[in-house]
Amino acid sequence: MRRRVAALVAGLVAALVAVAGLAGWALFAPIAPLEARYGPDRCRRVALADAVTGRLIVGIEDIARLPDGTLLLSAHDRLDPAMPDGGVYALDPARI
Repeated sequence: MRRRVAALVAGLVAALVAVAGLAGWALFAPIAPLEARYGPDRCRRVALADAVTGRLIVGIEDIARLPDGTLLLSAHDRLDPAMPDGGVYALDPARI
């Protein structure tokens, strides 16, 4: 009886190790790069200012598009001690 239990436990451990290995492979498998939707010829620089303070927004790091088309800009000017945490700004793309 003990041998059966030991064999069953060993089988379960082996199965768990195999599943964990497959899950790890699936989580860390390389992803093919996405094709760029817009090339460098369609890019341009714009100056953006905070609508409340009028200060230029410096150090935009990330841009996310909401379902309604609004852009969320994450900015952090590391040289500005007045804004040590940076900020998140909403932008209507029709305004640029």
